[in-house]
Amino acid sequence: MRTCRGLLEAVTRRKLWDTRSLHDTKYKRCLNVVDLIGIGTGSSAGLGVYVLSAYIARAEAGPSAVLSVLLGGVSALLSGVCHAELAARFPRAGSSYVYSYSTFGELCAFITGWNLLLEHVLGAAVAAKAWSGYVDYMLNDTVNRYMSETVQWGNWWILDTYPDVLALSISLLATLFLVPSVRIYSVINFILTCLAGLFVLSFICVGFFHVETHNWTKSPGFFPHGVRGMTSGAAVLIYAFTGVDNVATSGEETKNACRTIPTAIVASIMITFVVYFGATTSLTLAFPWVDLSDKAALAKAYEGRHIFAAKYVIGVGAVFGLSAAILGSLYPLSRILHAMCEDGLLPRGLSRVNSSTQTPVVGILILGLFSAGIALIVAFDPAIEMLSIASLTGYFLSALNVLCLRYHPDVVGVYREYTDPEDSVDYTKQARMCETCTHPSTPRLEVMMNGDLTLHYTTENRFSNSSDKPDSCQLNGQCKCARNTPYSQTGYKFDSSERSYLKPETNRSSLSLSSLSSLIRLPSYTCLDPDESTWRSTRHSILTYLISSVFMCVSVIAVALESTARSWWAITLACISAVFMVTSSLFIAKQPQNKTKLYFQTPYVPFVPLLSMLLSMILLSALSSLAWTRFALWMLLGLMFYCIYGVRNSAVRHEDDQEVVLYDVTNPTFNMNSIPRSHVR
Repeated sequence: MRTCRGLLEAVTRRKLWDTRSLHDTKYKRCLNVVDLIGIGTGSSAGLGVYVLSAYIARAEAGPSAVLSVLLGGVSALLSGVCHAELAARFPRAGSSYVYSYSTFGELCAFITGWNLLLEHVLGAAVAAKAWSGYVDYMLNDTVNRYMSETVQWGNWWILDTYPDVLALSISLLATLFLVPSVRIYSVINFILTCLAGLFVLSFICVGFFHVETHNWTKSPGFFPHGVRGMTSGAAVLIYAFTGVDNVATSGEETKNACRTIPTAIVASIMITFVVYFGATTSLTLAFPWVDLSDKAALAKAYEGRHIFAAKYVIGVGAVFGLSAAILGSLYPLSRILHAMCEDGLLPRGLSRVNSSTQTPVVGILILGLFSAGIALIVAFDPAIEMLSIASLTGYFLSALNVLCLRYHPDVVGVYREYTDPEDSVDYTKQARMCETCTHPSTPRLEVMMNGDLTLHYTTENRFSNSSDKPDSCQLNGQCKCARNTPYSQTGYKFDSSERSYLKPETNRSSLSLSSLSSLIRLPSYTCLDPDESTWRSTRHSILTYLISSVFMCVSVIAVALESTARSWWAITLACISAVFMVTSSLFIAKQPQNKTKLYFQTPYVPFVPLLSMLLSMILLSALSSLAWTRFALWMLLGLMFYCIYGVRNSAVRHEDDQEVVLYDVTNPTFNMNSIPRSHVR
């Protein structure tokens, strides 16, 4: 029993921060908002345009790939604004790993970080293999033909038919570019992204001059694989929006990170969505999706339309764009690895930061070699199928993180200790009357039962009768200053006998717009703060929503696999789940939120995070079973490593032990059960 309790405490222990430790860093802060937008756009746009857009049209969705882009873009935008709030709260390297560690505990954080490592390693490998395909196509398949004739080991499970030496070479070269400095990387990435953008715009425009609408309408139609194929395409494409992770991971190397990162995240998502939508639309309208190739698809498609020099123009653009994608996938790897090693979940020697370059050189080299090895031997399609699982899991956890932090009574992360002058509201002026009618306001300090201090202002009338007031202060027999106060504009009435404003009365018999809006938000005069009771209710409502969402996903899968006549039970289950989801959402919305001032806040909480979680779960359920099987093997390996190494070497565990020792030294009558397990560094 004691062993199970100790294991439960180990996997649920959270890492708590103070403001100073969140701002301390071993890295050099040198990135601005332009650099971050370049990192967020360039690290994913090349892979999304030159690889994933053609892949989802060929293998998943057909012409409905344009709707896959739309669905993926909406999901990425909703998750992106949640990510932006978390990045402003925790401006640290590690992205979703850091957020999960601070909210859900150590095991969830390790799983998130372990998945992020796989995601970016596979992303770099896929980009490298695509780069190899475009270069080899410009060389008339010389390397491909030579390697297939010289070295061939057969297509076994996830292995390629022959080693891809070009992919190995570009992966190693990109790894060396990341060693010197993040500033050098940002400049190279920005140049490559701008050059690739020019080529992308050119072939998008050319594609719209070769539109043939029958490519969308001829058999088997716009949805050749059904709605499930469209959602599967969106699930695969979601990796093309991982620039969000790259921007958030740059928190320790960004100037004024709390304000800069949210702007860069939203801008990156909007730019990449416009580019993907244009590229996918022009490709599927100009070329039959069934004839798309698995390698160098864009170049072969436009060359098939007899467009002059398309082979080399698109090939050169792909070299620029995919080079930026390889760098962008390798860049966050070392930062996530550094964060996990600093917390003791992975060997600390991998997190060593070079004093001259201020980059984790050892981590960059090891993960670069790992990615190069995967690019050398792993086949193209299996690697693509596993790309998005970690991304969708991270997006789901980010939305859940925002919900928990906004309704939790404690303050977590960086917040605005001093309100900006333009954002401040002078509540002392709101309760004052004009000096013509009243004596100067008198402050009165009240001590509440919970220990809070509240400052009130009271006024005294100079005139006993309203008729004695001067004409300059009256309008239709009423004091003008009372009409102009914010309290009077929101329905509050001034009581002359009590010399204070009274709360407006609610007419329960009438149904108005304000009464309808009160179903989903608290009244403006409510001053409730979250406590343990409201947080407990919110937790139960979130759990109800998640369980209902799982049943909703199951019913959607059943409807997609079976005919409508045989799936009546799935439709019934979906309707019941929808009722529970709406009810729990409204109940969450009625709970008081934490009113701590943040540098960026997710809008329309809780509805944006709840919708983001639902879309992430639907897209996760649309992925293939083979992808989940391969992912399960990676997860099993990670859990074994965590149980053997991470649990024993966790930095949070050692800090807990040190806290016990210090407590024992300073208090001879120390009781083990009286020591809290949480602490603030």
